[in-house]
Amino acid sequence: MTDYKYLQTRREGPVVIATMVNPPKNFLNAPMVEELLALADTLAGDTETRVLVLTGGADGIFITHYDVGELTVLSDAVRTRAATRPRDDAPADRPRRELHALNRLSLKLAALPQPVIAAINGTAMAAAASWRWRATSASSRAAASSGCRRCGSASCRARAARSAWRGCSARRRRWS
Repeated sequence: MTDYKYLQTRREGPVVIATMVNPPKNFLNAPMVEELLALADTLAGDTETRVLVLTGGADGIFITHYDVGELTVLSDAVRTRAATRPRDDAPADRPRRELHALNRLSLKLAALPQPVIAAINGTAMAAAASWRWRATSASSRAAASSGCRRCGSASCRARAARSAWRGCSARRRRWS
């Protein structure tokens, strides 16, 4: 496997385990996201790998948060660019913006031919918390992508994950 600065990868038979390491707080940052993108690119064409497991490398921490310092710099750059450029109301004239690397990573992980398991071994905040739903649960890939067990809606499953709300919106509509 390739040597990375923020990822420790190892192969156990057909399983690739990628441990995300950025001590001491295990923040997700742009270089780590780029390494994860490179790993996903490598695995996309790998027929020997059957499963990718993502896990955190700090005690009790999967990923604390995206590095706020990087987010501040990005926000300042966008704000400066918006202030110096006149507003153009014609959408056809606007150049197409590129997705942030974290968004590209989410799409790439979802498109991998191998199941991706987020082995959340502690605190998982911000984008990493949503990986629970982008990655496959340990039970099955079909269960993770099917949404609500009753109505098939992804919103029921996502709403239940974000809060203490339990219940199917289709079932509520039937009974109300």
